[in-house]
Amino acid sequence: MRRRKHLKFDSLLRFLNSAQSELKRCERSKSYLAGTILMGAAVEFALTSLMHAWPHLVYRRGKKLKDYWDLKRLNDFAHTVGWLDYKAFLAAERIRKHRNLVHPNWFASKNPPRIAKGLFAARHKDLAEVWRSVNRWLFGDTA
Repeated sequence: MRRRKHLKFDSLLRFLNSAQSELKRCERSKSYLAGTILMGAAVEFALTSLMHAWPHLVYRRGKKLKDYWDLKRLNDFAHTVGWLDYKAFLAAERIRKHRNLVHPNWFASKNPPRIAKGLFAARHKDLAEVWRSVNRWLFGDTA
């Protein structure tokens, strides 16, 4: 894939549709951890794409596109500029926390939750909440 500086809605929608079909495949094969990680990647991709599409929102807040942007910082920024309402922000944070289970040392000293069907389904609902908020910001859609 070629990196693009500006958001192309068709490429963003193509990625999100591809991620959606992969999530269905993860659910069918009971690969719940992989699906949860994919949800985190999808949120990160979407928020990064929005930052590159509206860089003036980044610069106006004294930040740069080339700064280090992990998912926590992206979620915080998206909430600050209004891409994520509070409910979607909390949903994105839950996705981020469960996505971090891929890091072996992250939860090494804790008892990490097992990503099972119920938790996967809950994070999938969280992903839908994030998309709803982003769509509302992009298109003024309240549905």
